[in-house]
This record gives sequence, structure tokens and C-alpha cells, in this order.
Amino acid sequence: MARPLKPEIRQLIKQSYPHLVELITKVEAVTKGSDLFIRAIKMDEARASTTQKEEDRKKGNLHFDAEKSSLEQYGDPVYQFYANVSRLPRQFQIIPTALPEMLDQLVANGNLLETDRLTTPLERVLQLYLEHFPVTYEQIIIESGHLSIFDGRRFAHDAGKGRMRTIRQGGFEPSNEPDLLLAFDTPKTGYHTGFYDPQQSLLEDPGTDA
Repeated sequence: MARPLKPEIRQLIKQSYPHLVELITKVEAVTKGSDLFIRAIKMDEARASTTQKEEDRKKGNLHFDAEKSSLEQYGDPVYQFYANVSRLPRQFQIIPTALPEMLDQLVANGNLLETDRLTTPLERVLQLYLEHFPVTYEQIIIESGHLSIFDGRRFAHDAGKGRMRTIRQGGFEPSNEPDLLLAFDTPKTGYHTGFYDPQQSLLEDPGTDA
């Protein structure tokens, strides 16, 4: 549920989900006057992301954000701010090699022309890198109540909530507990312009065109 919420959704939350209203109210009180505001509430089955390509949630979904665009088409960062407000930890798996280094290695190895560095979609960059280089992954655990901040255009990543015992053994089994995240944004990105008012509460903002 992302800003601006439809009037019926705002009304439903206020009337039927008092604990969610309390959570939003407390968080907005803490972030008031800062550079962060609640942009969306993410609630779905563990690892049942809209970007997940496979029906089998045990399989990974390593990707860059806005991956079908090249750096020439979209060269800005895509900053993500997620607060894990559910009971269990959430995991991020990343390739610790940043995009600029990936491109350098692909060009130096002859897998990508220098002239194609800025025009190749990031989806293809990642595919080439996985095909030609050995990859190690870094696991990042987001505990309950913790905030994760990352640039989805800089590091290829995968996210999901899994059973910790399986993760420690090198596998992944989705948790029975759904994901519950608060997604934040900052007015500095300018993404809100023409769509919603970050100065208003998520539960009160009707949107710019309302």
C-alpha cells in the first residue's frame, strides 16, 4: 500500500486495524522534522515480492532496481529505506561487487565493449557477470525493529524472510510469518512531486490530484 492511499483504504485502516494505526502514528512522530517519511506499507508472504520471477520462493531473485534500464537511461541511485516491523528477522543477499566494478571487470575481460558500458540494461550486465565471474554472496540480517538503507542501483540484491536455521546451513526456506515492512523515502529524491505530500501523514494524505 503506497502513497497516496485510496480514501476507502485509509478509512479501512483507521476503522479496522488499530494496531497498524498506532504503529504508523508512533513512527511518524519519531520521523517528524527529519528527512524520512513513510512512503508505503509492504505486507505480503515472505519472499512473495512483485519482482520475484519464480513461483518457487526458495529460489533467489537477484536483481538491480529498475534493471531493464541502462545507466544512460537512468543514472540516478534508487535509495531504499525499509524498516522491518515484523517479529522475525529479514535477510538481504547481495553481491558485494558494486555496479561500477562489475562493468570494469566485464570490459577488462572482453565480455562487454567500453562503448556499451552506459547503454547496456542492468539486467544484462548482471547476467553477463554471473556467466563469466565466480560470485560470492554476502548475507545481511535485518533484525526486527531495524532499518535497512541501500542503493538498489549499486548492488545486485535479493531479499526475503527465511528460516534462520536453513539460512545458516546455506539454504533458504521462506518463513511462515509474512513480511511486514515500512518503506520510507526522503523529499530530497523529488519522487513525491506531483503525486503526494510528504508533510502529511500516510493516513491523511489524499494525494496531489485529489
